[in-house]
Order: sequence, then structure tokens, then C-alpha cells
Amino acid sequence: DYGNNPDSNNVILKLESGGPRDLFVGFNRAKGINKDNVEASNEVTVIEAGRDGLGYSQSFLKANLKEGESYTISNWQGSGEELVIVVKDINTIKNPFHADVTVTLGRIDT
Repeated sequence: DYGNNPDSNNVILKLESGGPRDLFVGFNRAKGINKDNVEASNEVTVIEAGRDGLGYSQSFLKANLKEGESYTISNWQGSGEELVIVVKDINTIKNPFHADVTVTLGRIDT
């Protein structure tokens, strides 16, 4: 919730691709204008969009993730490394609802 963020947590995370299209990671809370979602309600979304996020651009849903799921992009920015987005937790009990997301580059030790 933009208006209910007492800890000033990130609402959207922008991942600069180094190219014409960047990724945006956010929690798609099913409330307000999103209350009647038909897809990705209370899930983390990974969206690809152009124009550096500064103007209108067609966007593409790359992933919608539930708790415990991940999305991997091979060879991020030509580095040969994987960029991995992991949803560690989605809290839909405590207000404000939120998601705990980790983004890593390279190998993940488990």
C-alpha cells in the first residue's frame, strides 16, 4: 500500500538491465483498484518495460510468483551470471500486507 507504509519499505524495485528494457518487481496486493484482479492477486510480479520506466511503454508480465517461488534470468547484462528473484515470504495477515523478496546475482548457496 502506497498510503500505508510506516517503515518506508520499497514498493517497486527497478532492476536496470543495461539495455532498452528494464525489470520492475512489485507486490500486487488485491485491494482498491486491484481488488478484482484475475491474475497475480497478492503475488509478486516481475514486469518488463521500456523507456527506463519514465514514460508510457508497453509492458510484459514475465512472472507472477507465490511464496517460495523464484524467477531466473540467465546471463544478466551479458555477465554470464544468473539474476535470481526469490519470494521468501508473502504476509497477508499483518497490515500492511507485504512481500519479502531477495534478488541475487550469481550462484545461491543453500
